Amino acid sequence: MIPETSELYSYKNKVTNATWPRFRGTYKRKNPIESGKKVNLVLVHGNGMNKGIWHYQVDKLFQLIPNLNYVVAPDLPNHGESTVLNKDKLGHELSWFDFTKDVVKITKIDESDEFLQPNVTNILLGHSMGGYVSLVAAYLEPTLFDSIICYNPVAHINEERFGLLTMAYHIWKDRKLIFDKFPAKDGDDYKDVIFKIYKKHGFFKKFDDNVLKNMVEDDLDPNQTPKDGYINTNTEINQEFFTYFAGTPSIVRAYPIFKAISTPVYHVVGDNDMASGEALEDLREQLKKVLHPIDVEGNHILHAEKPDYFIGIINEVINEIIENSKKTGDIRYEDLNYLKIHGADYRDDLNKKAMEHGLAEKPFPKL
Repeated sequence: MIPETSELYSYKNKVTNATWPRFRGTYKRKNPIESGKKVNLVLVHGNGMNKGIWHYQVDKLFQLIPNLNYVVAPDLPNHGESTVLNKDKLGHELSWFDFTKDVVKITKIDESDEFLQPNVTNILLGHSMGGYVSLVAAYLEPTLFDSIICYNPVAHINEERFGLLTMAYHIWKDRKLIFDKFPAKDGDDYKDVIFKIYKKHGFFKKFDDNVLKNMVEDDLDPNQTPKDGYINTNTEINQEFFTYFAGTPSIVRAYPIFKAISTPVYHVVGDNDMASGEALEDLREQLKKVLHPIDVEGNHILHAEKPDYFIGIINEVINEIIENSKKTGDIRYEDLNYLKIHGADYRDDLNKKAMEHGLAEKPFPKL
């Protein structure tokens, strides 16, 4: 990965069991946070990418945010290094909803020592399919994350959009814009072979060089031997398409719950993103109670093509979340807040008020 090391944090790969096993990359600040809340971050990639796409950004964020304590970036089960773990288990059906459960499990159970401690601010940032994951996670676990950063999410569907997706699938397939085999021979630098081909053909041509090299490294077995003159990436073509196919039923399943999200959502959208204006308006209408809309210049994969510009945007958002979390207190340890407000007998006081309140709050607006 570029950079390979840092004075600020240590990096390691871990394996966890969830719906399927998956790798996750973790970053831990080497020196203790001196004062204030620790900041923990989860980063979820989009379809066809992997955890390596975040490495450059994580390195910069550790430099910019003194209280950034811990970062987790998982490879979803049929992407990157997780594909190797699940090679004999992957089939033609999957669910983005299950991907969300995996991210929650990693955060809440596997990494609980970091994310479920007092005096921390937890943030989930997801891109594209990962943006969908971030929204569903906010619904399933309203207090696990202090805020969600939902960046160019794929989270809206209608008949017109479905037709466009179907057309796109045939174009990508016919033009071979997605591929997992690369011509190579023994002795070649496989990483360089794949990098050069990606720079000429496919979706990643305009990626920043360092970001692309990191993504390739996460998706490559450097010890493989060419077969019939080709090497392979870990992520297979059919799994990328199966993930793509799973988007529509996953969105249909989850869309009604978005309006019930109570976690603040920073909805970051590029002015040249693939989503239509109608999709943008509809999704923001669903999220209006918790919405922080942020419109920026850029396309769907801005974080990979212009990572420094993207980092500047995310740094501002994270700093705003940090300031807000100072005001809201510790949402996972409300007893500490209750103690300050109500005193030592806060449990009895709150029980009494709850009984007096009863069913005064109407869940149905027209009643």
